[in-house]
Amino acid sequence: MITFQEILSALKEPYSFSNCYIADNIGVEDEIVDLWEAGKAVPNAEQIRKFSECFALPVQIIQTAIDNQNKENI
Repeated sequence: MITFQEILSALKEPYSFSNCYIADNIGVEDEIVDLWEAGKAVPNAEQIRKFSECFALPVQIIQTAIDNQNKENI
């Protein structure tokens, strides 16, 4: 089961995306992406939509990854 943290990692490593780049493309502060990467927060519905559009990932995949991460943090 993939988590949202793993999606971020998968985007960052091969494409050399920085947290700043991801934040700018989604319209959030760098610190928000830092929290996502650390597993301390997950994107809200609007951020999921923007993430989906920016990185050509279906919303359902992102939502499932967030759900998986939330299950791990219970």
